[in-house]
Amino acid sequence: MRALGKIGKDAVSALIERVEKEPVVEVRLAAIVELGNIGPDAKDAVGVLTAASKDGRKAIRDAATEALKKITK
Repeated sequence: MRALGKIGKDAVSALIERVEKEPVVEVRLAAIVELGNIGPDAKDAVGVLTAASKDGRKAIRDAATEALKKITK
């Protein structure tokens, strides 16, 4: 995931797909963190991150909330 995050804006759609469809929690979490690291260029992820902020897993909720702060600053 870190490699995708370094690509920046061009990786946003691939990272969004991981957040939406990935069954492995750790991979979803990594994708969420990388979207936050991309920052405002990841604004297309706001919808999926908003949904993730309501996830049943606290780690996903917390990471999504942090990522949203970085993207919408």
